[in-house]
Amino acid sequence: MIYYLLSLLLGLIVGFLLKNREISTNKPMYAVLVLLIFFLGVSIGNTLNLYELSQVGLLSLVFSTTTIIFSYLTSKFIRRGIKL
Repeated sequence: MIYYLLSLLLGLIVGFLLKNREISTNKPMYAVLVLLIFFLGVSIGNTLNLYELSQVGLLSLVFSTTTIIFSYLTSKFIRRGIKL
């Protein structure tokens, strides 16, 4: 956990020092995201069997569907001026 906090702190310091310079971070973030997804897949592939993987897929489908539905409904309520 301390490594995550230290890397976050280091990123904040570097970002603060380079605040006035225009540095494009799109390509490095995309590359890191692709590597993160790849290694997540490797980790899942090493630890889960086929039945567990199908259960994870089903839970992911339910979670993403409910997230989309509630996001849509919330935006509709906000546009109409209805407060939750």
